[in-house]
Amino acid sequence: MRTIFEVLKAPATDDRRCLANRRCLASGVLRRLVVCLVAFASLSVGDFVWGDETSGAVTDAQPEGNQLDQQVGKTVTVHLRSGRRWEDAKLVRIDRHSQTNQVLRLRLQLAGGTKKTVSIQAVERVQAAGASVYEAPGSQSKAKTGALEDPEKPNSKRQRRARRPPPLTPEQLRAQQEQQRRWLGRLRARGIQPWTPESKQEHQAALQRYQKMIQQVSQTFPNVHLYETQHFLFCSNMPPTEATRYAQVLDGMFDWMCEIYGVAPGTQVWLGKAPVFAFNTQMEFQAFERQFYQGHVSAATAGLCHSSSRGDVVISCYRRDNPDAFGHMLVHETSHGFIHRYKTKVSLPTWVNEGMAEFIGAKIVPRSDAIKNKETVALARLKEHGHLGPGFFNPKGRLKPWQYGVASSLARFMITSHEKNYVQFIEALKEGMPWEEALAVTYGVSPQELVTKYGMWFGVPNLTP
Repeated sequence: MRTIFEVLKAPATDDRRCLANRRCLASGVLRRLVVCLVAFASLSVGDFVWGDETSGAVTDAQPEGNQLDQQVGKTVTVHLRSGRRWEDAKLVRIDRHSQTNQVLRLRLQLAGGTKKTVSIQAVERVQAAGASVYEAPGSQSKAKTGALEDPEKPNSKRQRRARRPPPLTPEQLRAQQEQQRRWLGRLRARGIQPWTPESKQEHQAALQRYQKMIQQVSQTFPNVHLYETQHFLFCSNMPPTEATRYAQVLDGMFDWMCEIYGVAPGTQVWLGKAPVFAFNTQMEFQAFERQFYQGHVSAATAGLCHSSSRGDVVISCYRRDNPDAFGHMLVHETSHGFIHRYKTKVSLPTWVNEGMAEFIGAKIVPRSDAIKNKETVALARLKEHGHLGPGFFNPKGRLKPWQYGVASSLARFMITSHEKNYVQFIEALKEGMPWEEALAVTYGVSPQELVTKYGMWFGVPNLTP
């Protein structure tokens, strides 16, 4: 299993001009993000049906894709690869890749009115009026043989070898090693420490630390139970049915985050697994923070991501009445954990870190109105005062509650205006470049020019930092 550091090694050339021309961040972190965001337009935490979204997707070159298009707005029967079947489901919409036109997801309304979003890779067959309008690749042959093996699992050595990426040529390997050498040289020149792959013993030691912490939490909060998933240690005193649901959703969110950040399936992102302490009440969440992190939590805080220089990522939060708001918070804090574990130990400036997390959370859980409300408040404050507020650009400062709306809208402006530049901006920051210098190198503007352009875009002319 590869570690995140092996996947995310993306050194570049020495000079700033080449830095400004670089196209990818972790194989296209935010480039993939912008492509994926269109498909998230109506997802809700309760609507997710998870599955792989790349291999085997339907394209217009395949008859099944065209036949599916003809069923939009009509009633179909959907057979999932898990064996589950949805009858009398209305096909509301088909999500396609913005560049390849591949079918990625089906948006359905089930007979009882429940809305579902299902990856095309989770679908075995779709029928309309008794006739098949879509068959998953290879499903017909399996139906004939009665095979029950995992459709994603290669069943022969030849197939397994075929799925492996081709080995690098000697020239490619030398070029990669040279890029890595130059990248490490730039980090040393700035005194930046990169993440290095942890050993199995280090992962095991982390899991033991987390288990000890979980035991201590359980002694303080007797109703807290552990729901372990593939990537998380979800600890909660919510009702078991809710806790189980959110624990399952977390792994799905993790898959989405890997897609957004360009991280290959099977990558070891966390040190061990990421503990999540999700409490039923705000009072319990605040008591946890006081006891285990000696911190005072404001009434406006619903969740926190605790990260350390040795690689630990621990998320704490409390359950809200609104499941979409709770889902948004989980994505937001998970995003902080991801960027903490990305390439180097450099922390992003607060306004960048919070803005990107808010932006990603809003796009993955768009039914949450948290960001919309924050940006509405922020816009009113900016129009009233004409500036971003004191300390907004302080790299290690804390934002005021209303400034989160500024951070999210500024991130949205920077990403949607010049997505490739934003990718390069994050790269430069993680290499230890001061944010003002990174802004000049990647966007070619000063902080004042950035704020002026943002203000015009956001509806606040003559805005100042």
